[in-house]
Amino acid sequence: MDLREEIIQVSCEKIEEANRILRMNDHSSIPQAEFEFSTRVSKVSGCAKARIFDTYPKRTISSPVLRFNLKAAESNREVFLKQTVAHEVAHLMSYVLGSKGHDDVWKDCCRKLGIEPKRCSSYVLEGYIRYTCRCGKTFQITPKMDKKIGLGKEKYTCAKCHGEIYREDPIDKAVMI
Repeated sequence: MDLREEIIQVSCEKIEEANRILRMNDHSSIPQAEFEFSTRVSKVSGCAKARIFDTYPKRTISSPVLRFNLKAAESNREVFLKQTVAHEVAHLMSYVLGSKGHDDVWKDCCRKLGIEPKRCSSYVLEGYIRYTCRCGKTFQITPKMDKKIGLGKEKYTCAKCHGEIYREDPIDKAVMI
């Protein structure tokens, strides 16, 4: 089975699981989702979108779309299929429950779908350069941003400790020109 088919299969299984949970609590179901795939190098592993309707007595959603990054899926297949797919289905589930984003409702949906509620993935993406700050948090920076940092045109700080981030494997600035 190719990766796209496997992502679709796992997503449909998670949507069925989410719908069983929603129906047990007298909520609307998630309709059949459409799937989109990106092959761009991107930090975004997945995305869930849907039209939301507040119709009495139940909130409903229509036209759900699950978008997945194949580059992230290829480099981390097993974790991607377990964590990222369920993460995005939890968003669809939370939309039905009247929520958006990574709030407590979404976190509860993640737990009900059997995953830890994590906001960001930690996949190592090919084509990105690893940066670190003094608190140990790591970042993946695009080559374009890396060049700007290396030439002194941009400075980035960690949101957690406010320390300046630095390249894990320093290079000679002359190479960057």
